[in-house]
Amino acid sequence: MSWRLKSHLYQWRNAPGLGWILSEETANLNRLLARVSLPPGPILDIGSGTGSSLTLFPADRTVICLERSTAMLEQLPKGETRAPVRGEAENLPIKEESFPLVTAIGITEYLPSLSYFFREVHRILRPGGFFLVTSSPPGFWTVLRRGLGLPLQGRTTGAITDALCRGGFSLLARDGSFMQDQFLAGKAG
Repeated sequence: MSWRLKSHLYQWRNAPGLGWILSEETANLNRLLARVSLPPGPILDIGSGTGSSLTLFPADRTVICLERSTAMLEQLPKGETRAPVRGEAENLPIKEESFPLVTAIGITEYLPSLSYFFREVHRILRPGGFFLVTSSPPGFWTVLRRGLGLPLQGRTTGAITDALCRGGFSLLARDGSFMQDQFLAGKAG
């Protein structure tokens, strides 16, 4: 499935009967973020898609919206505190220790390996910074999405936790819905 087609399908995530899924996931992510006091500075949202995760951030905070798909970037909400950037999650075009918070909502399932990605996030995260990341667990919904042509990697909670620790993070909290595991980690050392 092309990213251009997928960008149009994302509009259906808020459709009647489906919007509750996104609402539940957003509420969980807000609870995780409420556990920490965010230092000032810009936020990096990796894999911004069409912008559904932007509601997690205060309107006055600058959010760099990194996305590989031009079609997705074209659908991002416009605003003076939103800065769209085209780029790859595993090769971030960003200098070291640039952000106090990095988020990656709904993208780890598209990455064949988490090692490079988590090392890149660790590299660009400021000391004492936070990483909010989600993953699709193996199971019915991941298999169903694969059936739609999406090249997904379903990963267990243990696999994500291990990859975070190997990437230099400490797990601070975890939550989840039936379609998504959610992790809040801190930059260790």
